Amino acid sequence: MAWDKDENVNKVVLENVPGNSQMTCAEIQHDLIHACAKETTKLILEDIGDDYFGILADESSDVSYKEQLAICLRYVDKKWRIRESFLGVVKVDDTCSMSLKIAIKKMVEDNKLSMSRVRGQGYDGASKMRGEINGLKTLIMNDTPSAYYIHCFAHQLQLTLIAVAKDNYDCKWFFEQVGYLLNLMGVSCKRKEMFRVVQAKKIVNGLELGEIKSGKKIRDEGWEEFFSNVSTFCFKHDIEVPNMDDNYVPPGKSRRYFEKVKNLHRFRVDMFISIIDLQLYELNNRFDEVNMELLICMSCFSLINSFAAFDKLKLRRLAEFYPVDFSSTDLRRLEFQLDHFIDDMRKDVRFEAVQDLGQLSTMLVSTNKHSSYQLVYLLLRLVLILPVTTASVERVFSSMTYVKNKLRNIICDELLKG
Repeated sequence: MAWDKDENVNKVVLENVPGNSQMTCAEIQHDLIHACAKETTKLILEDIGDDYFGILADESSDVSYKEQLAICLRYVDKKWRIRESFLGVVKVDDTCSMSLKIAIKKMVEDNKLSMSRVRGQGYDGASKMRGEINGLKTLIMNDTPSAYYIHCFAHQLQLTLIAVAKDNYDCKWFFEQVGYLLNLMGVSCKRKEMFRVVQAKKIVNGLELGEIKSGKKIRDEGWEEFFSNVSTFCFKHDIEVPNMDDNYVPPGKSRRYFEKVKNLHRFRVDMFISIIDLQLYELNNRFDEVNMELLICMSCFSLINSFAAFDKLKLRRLAEFYPVDFSSTDLRRLEFQLDHFIDDMRKDVRFEAVQDLGQLSTMLVSTNKHSSYQLVYLLLRLVLILPVTTASVERVFSSMTYVKNKLRNIICDELLKG
């Protein structure tokens, strides 16, 4: 905690606190919590100022089955870094899209922010959130057309993997077996604890003996050794290891009615490529046309291989998604700035160590290049504000399970915000 790092604070806390200033009264503690929450929110709002921001929201019921809406803001702070800050939790009477919009708008305006400055929305994939007609994202975009909705990428990938696992027989079989194993280990608390203890000992011993390596090292140089260990394990436990040059033998089926193919063809074409095709199909279904175009245009800011993906026309197209922020004159100026920007970035050695767009934003300001490329920097900030995941707002509900559990479910919502 902070008090053990500051001598002045340490003098007046815990056992050193004055006898007449214990601060144990519930009313005083509530006042302190509210004061901390108010000061924290004040700093967040000062950091945003009149700048653009994105909204992250997620709804869930607490332990007392009351519907709650958690709201976070995504923005570029005064030090030009991407921030995702918790704004508050509000109780909602129901979770229809209109009720959620009213709750979000009220909280934003109560904190002296304007919905017209919203440039991104991030929710889960529920129909009431992403619906094209009456969904929350549509209701907000009706008022603020440039507040583009991005479905949480992690959730989209999860849904894609689930769909692929259901459609591919081999994947389905594999995950079914994994599910059986998990059920076998998880049904008994005693068995689960015994397995955890044994596994922890194996990991410690493996690390001490150097038998366990990081995934990166295996990927770079350890595949042959890893394959050898797997083969040895299979040999010890009488598990058949197929020879890729042999003909594939279908289990439980007559060879006469099965096409003769090599094992290599079976695993590469019928399994690997088939799964890749299913993944591409599902990913195309999960991303709508606007999202796809936004993502393609955003990728042109990628720093990989010295801006190898840079495309001036696509970045201009990206700016056209924000007509309020880029006039027709600004679009022409943006093209001119982009020509000089890319040459400058590739020649300036200070940008060689930059790894991502957040670092690029910080470096542009620290080198004062943002003043030379104002429109490019504005476009970069708008890209950074677009939310790519709702992890921050979902962590709010994870924390709520610890704070507002069955023993403390009488905590009022105002106190919970603190």
